[in-house]
Amino acid sequence: MHNRSSLLAFVLLTLVFIEGYIVLAYELIALRLVVPYAGSGANSSSIIIAAVLLPLALGYQSGGLFKNKTRTFRQKLLLNFSLALPFLVLGASYLFLDIFFKALITIGIHNPLMQISIYSTFFIMPPVYWLGQTVPLITNFYRKAHIPALTGRILLISTLGSLLGSLFTTLVLMSYIGVHRTAFIVAVLLIILVMAISKKKHILRLTYMGVIGLLCYGLNSTYFINKKRIHSFNQYNLVQTQDEADSHMRYFMLNGKAAGAYNTDTGDKLYYIQHIEDYYLKPLAKVTEHPLDILVLGGGGMTLGSDDTENYYSYVEIDPHLEDVTEKHLLKKPLTPNKKFIPLPIRQFLATNTQKYDLIVLDINDWENVPAHLMTEEFFLDVKKVLKNKGIFVAMFLSTAEPSSDFARNISATLARSLFPFNRYPAHTISNGLGYDFKDTFLDTVIHVYYKEHDIEVAPYNDLKNRAYFDSFKQIKSSN
Repeated sequence: MHNRSSLLAFVLLTLVFIEGYIVLAYELIALRLVVPYAGSGANSSSIIIAAVLLPLALGYQSGGLFKNKTRTFRQKLLLNFSLALPFLVLGASYLFLDIFFKALITIGIHNPLMQISIYSTFFIMPPVYWLGQTVPLITNFYRKAHIPALTGRILLISTLGSLLGSLFTTLVLMSYIGVHRTAFIVAVLLIILVMAISKKKHILRLTYMGVIGLLCYGLNSTYFINKKRIHSFNQYNLVQTQDEADSHMRYFMLNGKAAGAYNTDTGDKLYYIQHIEDYYLKPLAKVTEHPLDILVLGGGGMTLGSDDTENYYSYVEIDPHLEDVTEKHLLKKPLTPNKKFIPLPIRQFLATNTQKYDLIVLDINDWENVPAHLMTEEFFLDVKKVLKNKGIFVAMFLSTAEPSSDFARNISATLARSLFPFNRYPAHTISNGLGYDFKDTFLDTVIHVYYKEHDIEVAPYNDLKNRAYFDSFKQIKSSN
């Protein structure tokens, strides 16, 4: 009898452990899946986290109030797991969410935070609410236990499951098998829980589990992932390539946004990348006696200098898989020996790096997911520290062509405080001439350029001390 009770206790605690793992793993998968649609900022993350904590708390309360009048505690657990399963399968599927978010845009819901809220309401809160009832329901199987000690033990086991769900899911599963396969494993764990607590294997329940399992396998299968031309899907990026039929240009997509482009036949790349090569990199190389040291913050497909074998390039990007994906699916060739890929967060790299560079390019031209930590005065001061004298810093941001938006004005002010002086112009002028005709609200890739000199003294002109005439004359004379 003692052995039977020990076995029951082990089974129940294992069930609690797996439930804790599933809830946390599902939260992390959801946080990762919404990045292409709402970014990875604190705003979208806070909605997902709230959509887990609130139903989890409500589930604790509901489970504690349940009375076994119409069904047993085992049947209640079985019902909860069975109800949570289809929501979890759909909510953790990239293919389904891609359709779901595009449908929201079609019906006129464009605000990313509203989109995340709707997704959370329908696909995160229900399954977490049902799973949250597990802990209080389990306590009913311990009739003679000391309740405070029992509650502490069960919560400990559930939290340990969540801890494993946090670490193992991101550090191991997402890294090595991808987000889509991780979602499949989480769904399989829930199916295992359903089957484990089923006394009788009813044909209807078996059929239901089989259909849901096949749906989950199909949504996360390699076949459909390959159809979407997804080459890497880990905790950092969803990496795809997309071909343009007319120009034969292959686009490199990070989280649904174009981050680079390359034509393997002609060597063509995104026009503003080509512009940086033609107007900054090549002229700087002509006046520099040694090969240039070039730092690219944000890989952008590593197309800057893709055909250059003379100068030295360092590409910094957090995702360690990008080098392999770029070589195989974008450039279609390995990086030459004068190039190295550094898989580190950009600010971590700058904090530990001691090398200085002739040209630094900040390529984070994201249309929606603005990395706020790379927009601060402190960040730009760190960049300035690793820029050689006579070096050039080129930064690209999506902004209004004229400083008519808050972001355009504030990013310019931030750069001015840390890197003044700089030049600013919209990339639209590169391919359409200097005379552009569009509204100030038009979003464009705006290029900021800073030239570093030795500690040159500047003297602002004012009414009491104004050397503008003499400085202008000196400038004209020196240009001749």
